[in-house]
Amino acid sequence: MTKFFSLTLAFIITTQVGAILTEVVKKYTAHHLNYKTYYDHRYGRSFFYSPQMQSEFESVEKKYENNVKNYRASTKWNALVAKDTADFVRIELSGKLFICLVSAIGLAIFFYRRNKKYNLSWKDWVAVLLGLFFMRDVVINSFDIIADSMICNEAKLWDPLQLPFLLPVKIFVLLGLTLLCFVIYKIPKNYRMTFIISGIAGSVSGCYAWLYFTGEFLFRST
Repeated sequence: MTKFFSLTLAFIITTQVGAILTEVVKKYTAHHLNYKTYYDHRYGRSFFYSPQMQSEFESVEKKYENNVKNYRASTKWNALVAKDTADFVRIELSGKLFICLVSAIGLAIFFYRRNKKYNLSWKDWVAVLLGLFFMRDVVINSFDIIADSMICNEAKLWDPLQLPFLLPVKIFVLLGLTLLCFVIYKIPKNYRMTFIISGIAGSVSGCYAWLYFTGEFLFRST
């Protein structure tokens, strides 16, 4: 039971730390691009907007207010749309790259140490928890697939690929779940079930704490 409670607590902490760091990275990138930030506790994520971009969009709409059908075909409008998409790609990509980098480092350490010995030490558990940073996005994207929808901010990340709606997300989730299964396989059998159950309990508890306490407390201000 001690191992179960320890791992559950570790998953709760990891969920909080992973979410905080990811939001900080995205917020820093957004501010660097002159975007403001507001946090929505319903989604547990930050959203970004540029007053300057909004003003420019409105100026184009006002210019073509008597010919609404044509303003979206104007050169100025298309340039604004392209910049808007590029900015959001940078913001969302910064979060994805951060998650992938931390996960890659954690998993590299875990797999290297795992090939050297059978028993797991606290260093191995830290490495595997860091390696599972990517699971936050896997869970979020899984809900996107179930709902058959995606938040506009995140959807723009995949726009340049010009692939069918949600296809890149489905591929990401599939790869993430495959990697998760491989990580579980590398866990010693005597720890495996405890790891799975504590992972579910800790992740659910961590997400609940993030939505109703941590995220709102830390990111409620712009």
